[in-house]
Amino acid sequence: MVIYGLALLSGCFFGGMLLGDILGMITGVGSNVGGVGFAMLALILVSSKLLKENKLSTKAQDGIMFWSAMYIPIVVAMTACQDVAAAIMGGGVLTIMCGIVCTIVPLLLILAGAVSVFVFHFPVYSPFELPFTKEPEKSPLAAAFLLREDFEAAVVSSEGRCLIFHTASLNPKATRNTQGVNIMTLKPKYRVEKVLPLDRTHIQNAARYRARSLPVAGALLKDEDRGEEQLTLL
Repeated sequence: MVIYGLALLSGCFFGGMLLGDILGMITGVGSNVGGVGFAMLALILVSSKLLKENKLSTKAQDGIMFWSAMYIPIVVAMTACQDVAAAIMGGGVLTIMCGIVCTIVPLLLILAGAVSVFVFHFPVYSPFELPFTKEPEKSPLAAAFLLREDFEAAVVSSEGRCLIFHTASLNPKATRNTQGVNIMTLKPKYRVEKVLPLDRTHIQNAARYRARSLPVAGALLKDEDRGEEQLTLL
């Protein structure tokens, strides 16, 4: 059996254990302090960066997931051989403070991550900017549906084009790193404005906008399909 991702795991493990040994020497505990925790934190940071840059293969991700399933038994075995009393007596208050800091810092990172997800991935606009505010999303989420059964959907772009497709023609997500399915080709300055089930639109000539293959640019919406009443002078 070949297990991928071991180079990344090993590098993070040795780096975390080295940092834990150094921290143990500084605090006077005489043993490793938080080495496994530092290794896990390094693994999370490095793997996240590699995933964003699309440099972590699917096989490597599966290998890391395999060892992640072994994490709890390994930690239980390591805890059984640790001398908690000696750690407290040797380091005193400093050891307790290290434990408190190592608990609070991850919580703050989780809160900061939750705030960044709320600010950057949802169409929320604020009159002020946070210090870590990024450039607003050029294409915010237009619609989301829970598919209990397949249906025909109409996609409308800011260019005034419309595309009708059947959800059964979309392939389901096969892997964790699947980016999604592209159904409409857009010019750089345009974006998807709305997506609606076909029966909730005013489109009369649906055949004009149905796609034979994906992705396509779609057809320009005619006035009678927009659902807008035209004013006339009598």
